[in-house]
Amino acid sequence: MKSSEKEKPVPTKEQRQAADPSHSAWVAASAGSGKTQVLVDRVIRLLLDGAAPDAILCLTFTKAAAAEMSNRLFKRLSGWIGIDDAELTNELLVLGLPSVDSKTRNAARRLFARALETPGGLKIQTIHSFCERLLQLFPVESGMAPGFRVMEEQEARELFREALLQSLVSEDPITKSAWGFLEYGSVGTLEALEKIVEPFLSGANGMRRRLSEEEPMTETKVLLSSILGVANTGDVDAIKSEISAIDEKAYQHAIAALMPLERKADHCAPKFLQLALDAKSSDERVDALSKLVLTTTGSERKSILRKPAGEREPELAIWLEQEKQRLIGLLKNLANRQILDANLSIYRAMAGVMARVNVAKRERGLYDFDDLITQTAKLLQGYEAAQWVLYKLDKGLTHILVDEAQDTSPAQWTIVKAL
Repeated sequence: MKSSEKEKPVPTKEQRQAADPSHSAWVAASAGSGKTQVLVDRVIRLLLDGAAPDAILCLTFTKAAAAEMSNRLFKRLSGWIGIDDAELTNELLVLGLPSVDSKTRNAARRLFARALETPGGLKIQTIHSFCERLLQLFPVESGMAPGFRVMEEQEARELFREALLQSLVSEDPITKSAWGFLEYGSVGTLEALEKIVEPFLSGANGMRRRLSEEEPMTETKVLLSSILGVANTGDVDAIKSEISAIDEKAYQHAIAALMPLERKADHCAPKFLQLALDAKSSDERVDALSKLVLTTTGSERKSILRKPAGEREPELAIWLEQEKQRLIGLLKNLANRQILDANLSIYRAMAGVMARVNVAKRERGLYDFDDLITQTAKLLQGYEAAQWVLYKLDKGLTHILVDEAQDTSPAQWTIVKAL
């Protein structure tokens, strides 16, 4: 096989169907199977069908992907200028055209010049680049400061770190309380702490959207409470009180009966029963009862008593098993409630951090990539000027191709749907 043939693989029947501009298509295929080639073929088919180069919008996931697609497209189009009629006819037929005549060949040879002469060039870009350009075209309608600047990822991280450090040393009572769930020194380093709060910087799972709401905790608390199964439980203190509400007479009876039988056991159940009785606070009692029913790794003990002691005192063995199940359920609720409170504390702390970031961005006239998506979605949906903007876009945009669609976020799909 010639090297030129390797560079021009023959598309399959399915690839030709996906490249056919007469219908919409969603392509699902594994890496390296030719998805980018299908996109290039579809753009060429659109151009051959008479679509204006500047009326086609290709949204890619990365700048590298946009460059790769653009390079492939221009390489193909430029290559058609110098080949003979027979070779060009064959390439166009392989591309999926039903028939080829001199008019089709002439149009194909002119595509390279048409693409080069298009004002602003072909729209093959990341969705962030598209949003930035759109906001620059409609700064008044979008509420953006004219001449705004988009931060690079490293610059955004530095701004985030600056705000994080300011928050950590803040004397504001609300901020100090929010960070109170975590002793900063126990995390180790600032880098370790940044890893914990990384999702807020990246905007994962709509976290930043929730932080920007007037009551950012409401939706988050309801969601996490449901996931953790603590929607109908009390707070941490209430659960600890419920755990601590033991039957003291039953505990005293069990200690007296079991101590002679369990004194030499590695896990001496009567000892922990006694510690629970002698506890001066609910925290001490919860700790003793946790050691009674849980192993050092936090898993449930299969049995509190050794087999000989259980056989000697079967009724106590049954009672201890029932008490164990009561405590296991409550301790699980306590752990989940503590997880919930820790997460909510992170959210409260990060709401303050992101507020600092937003203030700094406004003062410096900066926006990050997530801002571009948010502002564009508002421009196309929420603002009064949305219909005017969409009308202006409708006059020059007829086809949208989305590369790596599985990586397109819900917010980004909002923009695509609006277009």
